Amino acid sequence: MNDPDRKPPADPENTGARLKIAVDQRLPEGNEPVCIPDGGRFLWALVYAYFPTAFFVLDVFHVLEHLGKAALCFYDEGGPHVREFVTERLRMLLQGKAGRMIGGLKQMLSKQELSGTKRHSLEQVIGYLERDRKHRRYEICPAKGYPIGSGVIEGACRNLINDGLELTGMSWTLRGAESVMRLRAVNINKDWDEFRTYRRRQERLRLYDIVGSASTEIRDQELSRAA
Repeated sequence: MNDPDRKPPADPENTGARLKIAVDQRLPEGNEPVCIPDGGRFLWALVYAYFPTAFFVLDVFHVLEHLGKAALCFYDEGGPHVREFVTERLRMLLQGKAGRMIGGLKQMLSKQELSGTKRHSLEQVIGYLERDRKHRRYEICPAKGYPIGSGVIEGACRNLINDGLELTGMSWTLRGAESVMRLRAVNINKDWDEFRTYRRRQERLRLYDIVGSASTEIRDQELSRAA
């Protein structure tokens, strides 16, 4: 996810348009959308096109990956100094000292005797950090309640989608996958009682044109099993 030269997904315009519709439908009025892209240039361009007024912040987990690469230019992998190196510079980022942090890396680049490979690696890290400098506003995100990394989002996608739809031997149509995913969301959010009441009411309305509470004899255990 952090390769700036990787190719865009198939039909990115359609993906962006569908995402824009979904966000417009779900985002409460007056709320600011938050976008957390990585360093992929095509992704920034695509999201900018559909969400020009959003709050953009570079995914901090990808920044950490690059800081780790920088640390390996000076220390052996797995050693305690690597963690200290990354932690110190992450702290500077969270304090709004990105410029100072990048300046320190440039000084190390010029003063330390590095092999050609390590010098090239450090130059790439510095270029990455400078390129998206204006989007590393980590110091103001906590006050706004905004996330600075996509880990929570990716974890939710894995729990909601992958764990339920990508098991061995599974094959889905788009409509079927959407139905099961919605049921999993209800189950994970512990909204079964409310969902059952709503479903029974809608079924009575659809089948009998009756508005009111549904019979408690209607069985819907199969729905919970599917989720």
